[in-house]
Amino acid sequence: MLLTNNESDFRALTREEGIHPGLIVLPQRTRAGQVSMLTAVLDFIERSCIAASLSAASWMTNKVIEYHDLSDTMTAYDWPPN
Repeated sequence: MLLTNNESDFRALTREEGIHPGLIVLPQRTRAGQVSMLTAVLDFIERSCIAASLSAASWMTNKVIEYHDLSDTMTAYDWPPN
């Protein structure tokens, strides 16, 4: 998985390649804030993998997890779109 707070370059590259190990997008915060957001995202990924009966590597392939700063929520979706 890749972790970034500026995903625009990554999106362009993966659209061309068609496959990637997954992307976690976090907004910019203090170091402590980013650690808490990353912990929440990793917990979200773990729960999602268990629910889907998949390994993290399988579940995250071609997936983007975005952490939404204002609502402290996450969105998971396939990238590039099918």
